[in-house]
Amino acid sequence: MDRAKLSAWTGYLLQTDQRYQLTGKLFLRLLALVYLAAFVSSALEITGLVGETGILPIGEQLDRLEQHMGWLAWVRFPTLFWIDHSDTSLLLISYAGCLFSVALLFGWRPLLSTLSLFILYLSLVRAGQLFFNFQWDTLLLEAGFLSIFLTAGPSRLLIFLFHWLLFRLRFLSGLSKFLSGDPSW
Repeated sequence: MDRAKLSAWTGYLLQTDQRYQLTGKLFLRLLALVYLAAFVSSALEITGLVGETGILPIGEQLDRLEQHMGWLAWVRFPTLFWIDHSDTSLLLISYAGCLFSVALLFGWRPLLSTLSLFILYLSLVRAGQLFFNFQWDTLLLEAGFLSIFLTAGPSRLLIFLFHWLLFRLRFLSGLSKFLSGDPSW
């Protein structure tokens, strides 16, 4: 494929699809509500789960990871809790997530809000260990990551990636039900 065709194809994929403008804005508002529910839930439970005296304290896990992997642990296990993993920090991250969720809900600085929400929730998922190891947590992270780019407008490539995310969710959900051996499925 020559450069002109490749450039035209790339331009086509990155071009904003006007048909999805309203849907994109509505998606961001609804995603803000989902994030808000996730962060409120986290604020209520996080210290009991992974706090300093929780079931699986995040501080102990971070220490083990750093001893085992050294500085690579910071790269392979991205979380803001490397800086501070106190109960106060766990709650502050949850409350900040609530604040940015409300900001996104009202359309205030959508790029900053979506980026912050993704980073904050990624930190909580990493800190939450097995308590945040569910399909919906991964789905929220993936949708949240794509939503960062949605703030600039829904490009054709981005719409395809959202469709791909939805396909994978439905396919893998069906596959897991099928493979579970439950006769009702």
